[in-house]
Amino acid sequence: MMGLGFTIALVALGAAREILASGTLFANASLLLGSAFEFMEITLLPNYKGFLLTALPPGGFIMLGFIIAGKRLLDQKRAERQTVKIQLSTEEPVV
Repeated sequence: MMGLGFTIALVALGAAREILASGTLFANASLLLGSAFEFMEITLLPNYKGFLLTALPPGGFIMLGFIIAGKRLLDQKRAERQTVKIQLSTEEPVV
């Protein structure tokens, strides 16, 4: 199962970088896979000039930092909710 989480993280990182760098997903996939795969290119942000930093290696590290920070925030929120549920379930009802 550890490999599945790593795969999801890499796909999310690659998709976020490609969207921010060029505004597309699977751009020029037909060059790698052949002309039968031209249908895969999705333009999410038409007339988008792009953000070059996200396409470069430092942009990958910056984006990875954002993903890790987001994961930590989600874990903190989940832990807070768990402690509130535990506190509410252990309190004695007032009569």
